[in-house]
Amino acid sequence: MEFKLNGTTINYEGDPELSLMTYLRDVEDIISPKDGCAPEGVCGCCSVLLDGNVLKACIAPMRRIAGKEVITMEGLDPGKKETVINAFAIEGGLQCGFCTPGIIMKVWPLLNQGFVTEKEINKALNSNLCRCTGYKKVTKSCLSAAEALRNNAKPNPVYLRQRLCGIMPKSSCRKAAEKSVKACQNMTPSVWQQAKRLTSRI
Repeated sequence: MEFKLNGTTINYEGDPELSLMTYLRDVEDIISPKDGCAPEGVCGCCSVLLDGNVLKACIAPMRRIAGKEVITMEGLDPGKKETVINAFAIEGGLQCGFCTPGIIMKVWPLLNQGFVTEKEINKALNSNLCRCTGYKKVTKSCLSAAEALRNNAKPNPVYLRQRLCGIMPKSSCRKAAEKSVKACQNMTPSVWQQAKRLTSRI
């Protein structure tokens, strides 16, 4: 069977019942979809886009994607992705970072529609579990990201450092900054490299 993955045409001749998540992680080495509950499909950490609609990859067999297009975090528009990740870092919407790719994929269609409400964000994230936070910062991050995308705002890792350093001692600031940017490491190498250079000077 044939399908598209992040813009590339793939010819797949393997097990049609293999889960999409297993294929992405073990065959294509795409690690943004996380295994948080497979094969239950309840945590949302493995969320991807299938023809523009959100899909939980851990419960989707490969036969389901024949002739369709799969988009993961790695295939999102680089500029928009960095803007969204920057918003999450600034607003504290990521902590350990494990569930963050799934959350971003879940709200991505909303973020691209322009104006989005808090109610829409909360409804979209109803099936995405985060074990670190109470969701308020996640919701705020999504709203901030939507606003930044509407205004064509550019990522500003310097502002991220200032926000972190403004509320904690220098030593704690460095640790928090490193923790935050490490959570982004699997999402966008450019942001990771920028933030890594900045934290080395904190």
